[in-house]
Amino acid sequence: MEGYTYTWMLYLQCHVLITIALHSITLYLGALLAFIRWQALGDIHSKWLLPRSAWLAFFLCTIFVVIICIPTGLLHHIYVYTPAETTTTINGTIIETTMARAIELSTTTPAAEFSKPLYYTLDIDRESCTFFKLNLWLNAIILKAIPCALLLWFTIALMTKLRTTDEKRNYLYSKSFRKHIKKTTVPDRTTYIL
Repeated sequence: MEGYTYTWMLYLQCHVLITIALHSITLYLGALLAFIRWQALGDIHSKWLLPRSAWLAFFLCTIFVVIICIPTGLLHHIYVYTPAETTTTINGTIIETTMARAIELSTTTPAAEFSKPLYYTLDIDRESCTFFKLNLWLNAIILKAIPCALLLWFTIALMTKLRTTDEKRNYLYSKSFRKHIKKTTVPDRTTYIL
């Protein structure tokens, strides 16, 4: 079998869209979490620490990513897969090969006209190269590069703020007082990665 069933191709198309969307949502939410932690170190009463703000940011992020993923869904189509027999000559010898040829699925062609079972393939729209390039850049920049850059930026800012806060705390306490605190209190379990 050289093609797949229509149900499998529909599943594959949905899987592609959902995977791209969930990966992008995860990246944006990771950057948002780093931002919220960075804000929380500066202001313990920040509005970003409220559950309502977190839910609103989550829904806005999800809606934004789903809208940005729409062109990917519009670009990929399910085609009827039909093999085409061709002959090729190499040094006077005839060699028969089977080449894959995709014909766009048409609603005007009933399935009863085909004697064999229909098989399908998933491919991009070959008519719009500009739309393909735009979608590729959209996925690369908006769905991957921007959230990764934001995550890197806020993580560095968070680490800088943690280091500054730790230095200020160490400056406030004398060595003898810090030794007394270590013996009598539970140590701070926050690590730099958090």
